[in-house]
Amino acid sequence: MNIQDWSKEVVEQAQRNIGAFRTVNGKRRRISSSGALKESLGYLVIEKNGKISIAFKSKLFYAAFIQSGVNGTEINHGSIYSFKEGGKMIPTGNVKGGTSDETWGIRKWMREKPMRLRDKSGSYIKATEKAKRSAAFAIAISLKKKGIAPMPFMSEAIMDTMDKHGIPLADFIEDAMSNSLKKYKK
Repeated sequence: MNIQDWSKEVVEQAQRNIGAFRTVNGKRRRISSSGALKESLGYLVIEKNGKISIAFKSKLFYAAFIQSGVNGTEINHGSIYSFKEGGKMIPTGNVKGGTSDETWGIRKWMREKPMRLRDKSGSYIKATEKAKRSAAFAIAISLKKKGIAPMPFMSEAIMDTMDKHGIPLADFIEDAMSNSLKKYKK
C-alpha cells in the first residue's frame, strides 16, 4: 500500500467516524449534524528533499476543536484549547451591524438539529425567536463551563487503518521514507 492510498483510507475512515454514533458522558452522540465536517476532510502528501509529510486537514475552523476538545472553565478535558474566564463564550461565526452575535453558531445548529424547547417546569414551549435566543445563550454558557469533550475522529482513523494493515507506526514511516528515497535515486 502506498502512502497516497493509505492517506485516502484514513480520510474515509475519519468520515465514517464522524457519522457514527458514540456514547459521550452517558449520552448517545454523533459528531456532525449537518455533514459539513465530514465533507470538509482531506489530506495533502508533500515530498520535499527526500522527506514525506502528510497533513490531514479540514476546511472548517472548528474541526480541531472537535478532534482535540476544548477545556471549559469548570471541567478540564486535557485539551490544548480552552475557554477563558471572562472571554467569549463560543466562536462568533457571524458579525451583524459591527457587533458579534455569540449565539449565531448555536442557533444555526439548532435549526439543523430539530429541537423542541422547554420551559423551567419541563413543558414544551413555542419556539419563538426570543425563546431560541434564550436557549442558545443557555447552551453557550453551559459549553463555556463544561467545555467540549474530545472526539478524536482523525487520530482514531489513523490508528485503525494502521492496525488494519498490521503496520506499526515506526515501520510505516520507515517504508514511506525508503519508498520516497527510491524515487529520488532514479
